[in-house]
Amino acid sequence: MSSLLLSLNHYRRTLIALAVLIAMLALGFLAQTARADFPPRGWQEVRYFYSD
Repeated sequence: MSSLLLSLNHYRRTLIALAVLIAMLALGFLAQTARADFPPRGWQEVRYFYSD
């Protein structure tokens, strides 16, 4: 019984590590695509509108 619990705990830890890795990869990909077309169109106008 305890060995089953231990294996489940290890499996959960592996799943969490995989989820963190996938999230980091997705965030890096999003940052790369956002940097490719930054600033977006209309951003300068909005910043100019709110500057004063």
